[in-house]
Amino acid sequence: MSGVSTESATTETTQAGDTIDPKATILGAPETGTEPKTTAPATWPDDWRQKLGGEDEKTLKRLARFDSPGAVWKSYQALEQKLSSGEVKRAAPAADAKPEEVAAWRKENGIPETADGYLEKLPNGLVIGEADKELVKVFVADMHGQNAAPAVVHAALQSYYKVQEVVHAEQAEADAAANKAGEDELRVAWGGDYRRNLNAVVGWIKTSFGDAADQVMAARLPDGTPLASNPAIIRGMLATAMDVNPAATVVPGAGASAGKGIEERIEEINTMMRTNRREYDRSEKIQAEYRQLIDARERQKSRAA
Repeated sequence: MSGVSTESATTETTQAGDTIDPKATILGAPETGTEPKTTAPATWPDDWRQKLGGEDEKTLKRLARFDSPGAVWKSYQALEQKLSSGEVKRAAPAADAKPEEVAAWRKENGIPETADGYLEKLPNGLVIGEADKELVKVFVADMHGQNAAPAVVHAALQSYYKVQEVVHAEQAEADAAANKAGEDELRVAWGGDYRRNLNAVVGWIKTSFGDAADQVMAARLPDGTPLASNPAIIRGMLATAMDVNPAATVVPGAGASAGKGIEERIEEINTMMRTNRREYDRSEKIQAEYRQLIDARERQKSRAA
């Protein structure tokens, strides 16, 4: 025994004759009373989706989108990051949610407490016209009930006014075309009497409707065209104006003194006929005026009878 070295004593021989390092054996062995540690398999079992999702078909269908549990974990981490950053918001409260829950959700999502809040800080200098206020009030109330985002409501209001601008521009263009067509027709029909007849119509409207005269002239027919651009209506108004005041088209501005004005003008032309018949005979305009004056005087007499 004394002849054996310390270095050689540190080695043992197994039954099979293999040499084992005692240090390696001691360090690699499990502690007394414990089971040897096992390593998980390098790959997931083929049924890992069934193990995670169980028998739920919807869950299994969603898991089919992932090629491994690791992909599921990455998806969860991405969702968690979105939630923490505010990128993903909570769903809108249910219909039976408590008022305080609704208020909290609206605050979290930047929705005003009341519908009127949508009309604060309107974009791009947008101003709600007085004529539109009641309509817009109904609109924002409905949008608030739907928990619409302010950006959506503002975009809708801007779109509404853009459409209004287009509609007004098209209406103005259509009105101009209708007015020109009506004027052209009356000028052909009335010739040189166009302006005088038109003045008679306007005078009758002002006398008959007073402060509402402008509203009458601005009225529209069922097809949307201006009343004042319709030749048939203007002719009817002229007939009424001449019936009410026969001197309307022959004595400009004639009102209560229409009869006197007619007689004075007739006498002027009679004087011309006596003193300067040649001038009268050469003037078809004066002759036509004289005939109109005589006709107006007869109509006045018929109305007075």
